[in-house]
Amino acid sequence: MNVLMISIGDNILSNPVGGSLDRQKAYAEALGYIDMIVYSPRSNNLHEKHYDNISIYPTKSLNMLTFVFDVLKIVKKLTKLKKIDVITCQDPFGTALSGSLIKKKYNIPLHIQSHSCFLDNKLWIKEKPLLFSIFNKLSYFTLKNADRLRVVNNEEKKRYINILGIDGHNIDVAPVPIDIEFWQEKPSENEKKLFCQKYNIDINKPIVSWAGRPVKFKNLPYLFRSVSLVNKKEEVTFLIAGNMNNSYDDLKILESEFKVKPIYLGLLSHNELKVMYYISDLYLHTSNYEGFGLVVSDAQACGTVVISRKTAGTSDIIDNNKSGYLIDGDEDMFSLKIFDVLSNQDKLHEMSLYSGKMIKNKFNKKCMFDDIILSIKRTQVDLF
Repeated sequence: MNVLMISIGDNILSNPVGGSLDRQKAYAEALGYIDMIVYSPRSNNLHEKHYDNISIYPTKSLNMLTFVFDVLKIVKKLTKLKKIDVITCQDPFGTALSGSLIKKKYNIPLHIQSHSCFLDNKLWIKEKPLLFSIFNKLSYFTLKNADRLRVVNNEEKKRYINILGIDGHNIDVAPVPIDIEFWQEKPSENEKKLFCQKYNIDINKPIVSWAGRPVKFKNLPYLFRSVSLVNKKEEVTFLIAGNMNNSYDDLKILESEFKVKPIYLGLLSHNELKVMYYISDLYLHTSNYEGFGLVVSDAQACGTVVISRKTAGTSDIIDNNKSGYLIDGDEDMFSLKIFDVLSNQDKLHEMSLYSGKMIKNKFNKKCMFDDIILSIKRTQVDLF
């Protein structure tokens, strides 16, 4: 099976993170072959790469406006060399528009993926009202034009059904696979000790942590204010993992406004991130919205109790009041739950044990991988 994949972001050519290249290679091996076209600004000067089952082509676009035309140029060359069985697009916007045009021209079945919650999402649209309103309207066209769809949470599936009138049988809920075995292999006491020494972490206070990209929808002001309210009752050690160099929010202003001083761990390896989860009493998740929330599933796999704002993605992962808590409210409510949980160590221990078992029973890496492959394969079968 030859699959054409259209994607945004050329870091898979320049700096693959989180095992993204290995994951795409695995998909390619399971499917047969993937020709992957990625948006790349001309200034990045990246070149195509070829592996056993996957070839990656940068568009070298002048800007995002020329992206669709650049994709079509590459596809024109590819179709002269091989038959493409399915197109799969990594978002319902620019890549899906490209896929829709290719479908119309070459009569190739179209598969569209969405890794977040976009459709009629007012919080997302509010971030860039004009641009994202256009994207939202565009998704009405592209999603209805698809032969099959993949989303990463059940709420987004319901939106496609209720808002767009799409047949639910053509929508697959298939999150990115979780490596439960890796996260549940406990670090040694020495590893935890060395980690704490390296980052000067005070283990005599409760430890709360956060990891991710410091973009707007992660809502760092909500996070900082919540921790500051907890500190008024009981001081905690506050860990932040991730590359914070280009934070949407000015971290110094947040520290000053809320009188909070986190320990910035930087971008951690998966092994160090795992240690962070295991030494944390609580993992805090304050995103405005979330497609799935891998950090939430990973933390729970480590037995770390998660307190999260209620979003479509985290609602599929957290067993509310058992493995963690879903908070549908402001920072006062969020901080109160943090303090209550930290104040009851017996309950915290009970939830920690349940959390690890729940994630292991709920998610299976091979089944999750197979669900993604099946979603793409069924695109071709369902059309004919």
